[in-house]
Amino acid sequence: DLLQSQGYQVVSIGDADRSDYGRTIIINYGVPDEVVEKVGTDLELDPNLSSLQGLNASAPVDVRIVVGRDLLPHLQQ
Repeated sequence: DLLQSQGYQVVSIGDADRSDYGRTIIINYGVPDEVVEKVGTDLELDPNLSSLQGLNASAPVDVRIVVGRDLLPHLQQ
């Protein structure tokens, strides 16, 4: 809901591979870094710690967001 209210298209929501992520991570699957930075800014993430390059450039999404404990308070408002 948070991302959609800011104009992003959310194509799926699912469980992460584990449940102990302390920080939220944005995985970039080939979009310009500025897009990843904008998503991170909109989610109020630390810009130096929040993004990784995805290994599969043919992934059907532009970015994947793994929600960590740092973002949970924002989602429960």
